[in-house]
Amino acid sequence: MFRKAFKVAKAVCRSCRFACSTWHVRLLFRLNGIRFGKGLRAVGVPAVNVSLGGRAEIGERFTIRTGLHDTEVGFAGSRIRVGPKGVLRIGNRVGMSNATVVCEESVEIGDDVLLGGGVQVFDTNFHSTAAAVRASGCETRADVRTAPVRIGSRVFVGANALICKGARIGDEAVVAAGSVVVCDVPAGETWGGNPARRIK
Repeated sequence: MFRKAFKVAKAVCRSCRFACSTWHVRLLFRLNGIRFGKGLRAVGVPAVNVSLGGRAEIGERFTIRTGLHDTEVGFAGSRIRVGPKGVLRIGNRVGMSNATVVCEESVEIGDDVLLGGGVQVFDTNFHSTAAAVRASGCETRADVRTAPVRIGSRVFVGANALICKGARIGDEAVVAAGSVVVCDVPAGETWGGNPARRIK
């Protein structure tokens, strides 16, 4: 009996948290200049930072989950960061669970994409690949390499996968959990490993 009461109370708390999180995330998106469509849903509040000059657009029925309450995979929380020259476009019915998207140039995510727990999508190296530049302490944005990332429609990216700058993933592809994608993944194929290679 106590267990049943606990489960009911937990469900009520979850519904309240869901409503509060969704309201909070909608406000957070608006304050960051993110344009988003109808049906946005959130559990937990992600870290969001869109720089002045950066642009972000998210389609309808976007779902974002952050924290330990409603997803068992990935513990860092969801993060979206767009740099001053970045353009982020996310399609309709996309889901993110404790995933990170960093856009300094261009990141495009198609419709019906699922980014599993702990997935990271980066279109930048963050730092120069030249040791002398890094050691100088005078590293600038011009020293950092970027390249557009494109994830097609109906793609599933498994938990803790890393999508690196310049990668393009075709429609209906699957990226296995823990993979590191540094090249193009053709449509309809399953890739996995580090670096990711064709599985089937």
